[in-house]
Amino acid sequence: MNAAELQLEHRALQQFLHLAPVGLVRATLTGQITMMNPKAAQLLAPLDFGEGDPNLFDILEPLTADVRLLVQQFKRPVGVVCDSYRVALPDPGTAAEAPLALGFTVLRLSADGDALMIVVTDQSMAVRLQRLQAGWGR
Repeated sequence: MNAAELQLEHRALQQFLHLAPVGLVRATLTGQITMMNPKAAQLLAPLDFGEGDPNLFDILEPLTADVRLLVQQFKRPVGVVCDSYRVALPDPGTAAEAPLALGFTVLRLSADGDALMIVVTDQSMAVRLQRLQAGWGR
């Protein structure tokens, strides 16, 4: 592959990551976020990850310590640590667009022994549907 083709592939990959409809986070095994796409930043924004070097486990700590524990207990060098682990978010009040819950799929990557890939999804629709179904049973 020549330099022009490589540059075109790089731009295509950047666009793919930037426009992905899910949040993508790369973090270390200790939770330090090393990279995230704009959708991840949008979904994690209600958790106020603040300034400096954000740590995903610290961001989630007020809501759940389970993600950190699952990663610590996962001993294989590669694989799925957890799949669509749902975390309820604080009540958004009157903000109808604010997410109610996020789903976290955490994968241990083989390319780097200290790397995690986290897929973050908005689970609000599933939560709203569950609440609606629970109301039907009354």
